This record gives sequence, structure tokens and C-alpha cells, in this order.
Amino acid sequence: MRNIVITGAGRGLGNSMINGPGKTGDHFFLVSGTKPLQTEIQSAFKMDWIPANLSDLSHIDSILRFIDDSPVDVLIFNTV
Repeated sequence: MRNIVITGAGRGLGNSMINGPGKTGDHFFLVSGTKPLQTEIQSAFKMDWIPANLSDLSHIDSILRFIDDSPVDVLIFNTV
């Protein structure tokens, strides 16, 4: 099991990456201002949406609190 963080996961390329690198049992932390479409679909992955806008630095603390002590194995930084 890996912990994978994807920023910009709400739609477009970031949202489509959810099914790309994932393996059964992986845990995805999906960071985006809008709820990712993929969270509604049944999958072999655990997915948690972190509603945050990375252009607002005050959201960084909430992201870190949500991820807590989970080691990040993969970071896909898809935010412009």
C-alpha cells in the first residue's frame, strides 16, 4: 500500500491520473478546490478528498493535518 498525493485532482489531467499509477490497496489524497469526480466511483483504492486551494497558503496547514503521519510515497504536483 502506498500513499499518493495528487494536487489539482478535481478535474482534467489531475483527475484522470487517479487510475494511472494506482495499485490495489493504495491510498489517494486528492487535493483540489472542487470535489474530484473519481470519488463517486467504486474502486480498489482508498480515496480522500482534501478541499484546498494551494494558491492560498492558509490551506497548507489543513492539508498537513489531514495527511497527518502518513508517509507520502508518491506526489503528483499537477497544480499550476
